[in-house]
Amino acid sequence: DDQSMAKFSYKQLVSATNAFDLGHKLGPPATSQCYRGVLSDSIVAIKVVSDSNSPAEESLKLVLELASLRHRNLVNLLGWCSNKTTAEERSSFLVYEFIPNGSLDEHLFSTSTKSNPLPWSHRHKVACGLAQALDHLHSRGLAHGNVKSSNVMLDANFTARLGDYSLKNRGTGKAGGAEQPLAGSMIVAGTFGYVAPEAVQTGRPTSRADVFAFGAVVLELVCGRRALETSSTVREVLSSNSHGSDFKKSIELEKVVDVKLAGLYDVSEMEVLVSLGLACSDLDPERRPAMETVVKMLAGEIPVP
Repeated sequence: DDQSMAKFSYKQLVSATNAFDLGHKLGPPATSQCYRGVLSDSIVAIKVVSDSNSPAEESLKLVLELASLRHRNLVNLLGWCSNKTTAEERSSFLVYEFIPNGSLDEHLFSTSTKSNPLPWSHRHKVACGLAQALDHLHSRGLAHGNVKSSNVMLDANFTARLGDYSLKNRGTGKAGGAEQPLAGSMIVAGTFGYVAPEAVQTGRPTSRADVFAFGAVVLELVCGRRALETSSTVREVLSSNSHGSDFKKSIELEKVVDVKLAGLYDVSEMEVLVSLGLACSDLDPERRPAMETVVKMLAGEIPVP
């Protein structure tokens, strides 16, 4: 809850990161604004947030709102720091729990993981966890706006933890209002393949655009290929045999499934994820299922389209 939010001093963060040493950076050194640090004997992730134009009170309000989003499938916010750099400028920092197993992107695409691919049980668990994280946000009338495999972190138990729901993506909508664009929020650059066609035009995150991105991540889990390469390939292979026998369908499925799985997967779970991935990444936003529906489909409570 909000009461457990810690306010850290800038001096503490400097000490925790060895003066924001490059060796402490998490993610690509050139683009990452996140640092690994140690505070109160705990490893944390410290994100640099540029909000020099926001009044301090507004920043605090947004930080407290972020803290209220606690969920087992979100990266939880532990605290914050606001540091006045000049008379006009202020730099802010968010302190998150550190998630030890890196990102889904690393586990699926890094050359170092080729010999030790993410097993199917973990992939299925990640899809379920990511769906629950997005359902949690959408039920509060909030869109994430930057869903991609590099923002899905894996904890010690390989549970999915969705991160990087930054201050820029905050909205004021209530439950049921997530279909509306969130005021002042923009789609993050560098997410080609995850961005819904309608969001490319408006530049604004919505829950339906989040669903599209979820579908892209699901197809990455299935195919072991990046979002940009998956959707059209999967559609092409499977649609050519949409009325074939079950046996023939399973042969077609083999053509799209990640070869690194070496055939070790649950066929019925795989079929569900393939169907869901395609339904969620439908080019028509009206045809995409809501995340609440997706969660029920993954739980087997309602049939998959």
